Amino acid sequence: MRALPSKEQDLFQTALRWMEENIIVAGGVYRDGSNRLRIAREIRLDRQAQVKPWSWNKPSGWKSGMLNSTVALTCCCYIAALGKVASRGDKNRCDRAVFASFIDGYMNDLLQDSKNQEATFRPLQLPAKHTVHSLRGKRKCLYTGGNVGTEVLYRVYRNGFVHAFWPKGGALVRRGVENPFWCPSMKHPERGPQLNIDRLAWELLKGIKRLRHEYQLRAEAAPDAYRNFVTWLTEK
Repeated sequence: MRALPSKEQDLFQTALRWMEENIIVAGGVYRDGSNRLRIAREIRLDRQAQVKPWSWNKPSGWKSGMLNSTVALTCCCYIAALGKVASRGDKNRCDRAVFASFIDGYMNDLLQDSKNQEATFRPLQLPAKHTVHSLRGKRKCLYTGGNVGTEVLYRVYRNGFVHAFWPKGGALVRRGVENPFWCPSMKHPERGPQLNIDRLAWELLKGIKRLRHEYQLRAEAAPDAYRNFVTWLTEK
């Protein structure tokens, strides 16, 4: 007889499914050319009333400039949350290092695209990667991963949404999943590249899928895998 899933396994599956659904729904809510709020017709529910995955792209009725930034905010929040899992609850990592940890482990295309476009980030004068620095209580954050792209995503966009409602100096565009994460601005190159949220959301969904598969395999050999996931995800 097949064993029933544990409480932690249920929480694991539920948390990741909710993240996926929220990203998909957020990406399908937009404003049209008349500035009216719309829901993309591509969003559908299955027989269990769960959101069906769709070939991610900007909604068919979306008009240039009429952008709902909810999907970018949602992505930044989930990258930060899953970074705690990717760093395995390491208390000696600052928030910025935790954020970069998930990208390092599960969003390699973002790292590569950022590396390819390093020159376009120079006007922002941000570090090329996270470096060792002191924390409170004589501790040190020893994390040295990420690159200029993770720095921009955290400092400009994540912090912009959290602390100032809108990322100052940042710009959001919807160029589709077939285009890079970062799109150079023709009007304001001094501000650095624009963030293509279609590509960001699509790659985050792929990263969540990779993480799910990894933990399912890990749980076959380590009974505490799901418990660790839940503990790391929910701890402050």
